Amino acid sequence: MGKLKDAKVSPIKANPWNVPGQSLYERLINVVMDRLLFPLSVLMMLFGVFVTDLVYWWSSSVPNPIFSGILLLVGLVICLLFMLKAIRTADVIKKGLRGERAVGQFLEGLRTEGAQVFHDIQAENFNLDHVVIHESGIYVIETKTMSKNTKGRSELHYDGSQVTAFGKPLSRDPVEQVKAASYWLKELLKESTGKDLPVRGVVLFPGWYVQSRVNRPSVWVLNPKAFPTYLKNEATKIRTEEVFMASFHLSKYIRSL
Repeated sequence: MGKLKDAKVSPIKANPWNVPGQSLYERLINVVMDRLLFPLSVLMMLFGVFVTDLVYWWSSSVPNPIFSGILLLVGLVICLLFMLKAIRTADVIKKGLRGERAVGQFLEGLRTEGAQVFHDIQAENFNLDHVVIHESGIYVIETKTMSKNTKGRSELHYDGSQVTAFGKPLSRDPVEQVKAASYWLKELLKESTGKDLPVRGVVLFPGWYVQSRVNRPSVWVLNPKAFPTYLKNEATKIRTEEVFMASFHLSKYIRSL
């Protein structure tokens, strides 16, 4: 018997960190593959059957294109509905993806101030868009990319509990969403480090002006450009070694996924 070949293993021992918007990018690929390309392939197959029957019919052979033509029309309607829905979903995802990448690139600049920055952390059936670990605290950041009017001032109002646009609350409450994400991260770090580290939720709205009615809310709702100023105005809450400790444990969690 010949010698068994040596087993091949990947040279990468741990999973790399996610890039900004990676979950949205993967979701976009799935939407395109499952809801756009699959209906298109079915439609092309039905069209091929119809053309084949049409050729037979034109040449006075037995097959009749009526049945395949009806089948093609029904398939056309169904596939177009799927494809239109996929296009709308893809547009929403692409808008969110651009926002997360833009905010992620902006947050990377905080590394010069000693911050540790993470992107797209997978949790339990949800994800954390960004996490910034800084001497002023640990921040769970949710990015919300919303379309705005071409005319007039794009302004949001925040009363400490909810965000409103044009006098109406947002359909999905980002404040409660980031509170839940912050609690999850706080418990994760508490379990792994044994320390009760300060974790704050932050919601960033690229391109929007945010008018806040409270001085020191538990959750910050800001334009991304205002976030570094808020960090500088915060007192030191964790030591430098705790910044690296929290970063190490969070990295360890990410690489275990």
